[in-house]
Amino acid sequence: MINVSIVVPAYNEEKYIGRLLASLQKLPKENILEILIVDNGSSDKTKEIVRITGISADGVDNKIRLIEESKKGVAWARNRGASEAKGDIIAFLDADTCVSEQWLNKLLKYFTSEKIVCVSGPTFYYDVSLFTRISSSIYLWFISTIVSKIVGYMGNFANLAVRAESYKNIGGIDTSIEFFGDDTDIARRLSKIGKVIFPYNFYVYASGRRFNKQGLLLTTWRYGINFFSEVFVHKPVTKGYTEVR
Repeated sequence: MINVSIVVPAYNEEKYIGRLLASLQKLPKENILEILIVDNGSSDKTKEIVRITGISADGVDNKIRLIEESKKGVAWARNRGASEAKGDIIAFLDADTCVSEQWLNKLLKYFTSEKIVCVSGPTFYYDVSLFTRISSSIYLWFISTIVSKIVGYMGNFANLAVRAESYKNIGGIDTSIEFFGDDTDIARRLSKIGKVIFPYNFYVYASGRRFNKQGLLLTTWRYGINFFSEVFVHKPVTKGYTEVR
């Protein structure tokens, strides 16, 4: 049986973390080894919500564990969670995502092929305008699935799963990359040791807060330019990023 460790970095996510945890608790329990929430210095009620949710109504531990990473940055938080993960598969999600009840079964089905080392997929946004929802689904994610077949890889850390052994073999996440391009970087490196796939029907739902704050065109441009920069010169164009909460 394949065991899955789910790793979620979290920084001031009190508005969203409860929704994610509720969706994870609806998944089949037998294949989930642990849910590791890595708090990255939150000053709101994120940790309290995780601690409360970590114990079920009958007082039994329901596999949710809170880890605290003091070194600031989502890359450090993800790497910390991955370093403590004990599953055969490490699945990365963002704190503002939520998954469908079919998400885990799809993930497990893909990894029945020993050639596959990484599976990633789109994020569909639930709190944006209808125009942004449709546009991002088509121009960001549908085109991404086509590009992934041409380039040979594509990654989205809001919805990315990797074999733990493969993750270790490539040295994990490049912590020098602050934000944009980090998922492309790991997908590119993983593609050198196995198959990386990006199926359109392997998706999660998430907040579109970055689109709402920074605009559809600017946000899509930043993701796109950093993807191609990683592909061709193996480093992102954008050095920093703005926290959107």
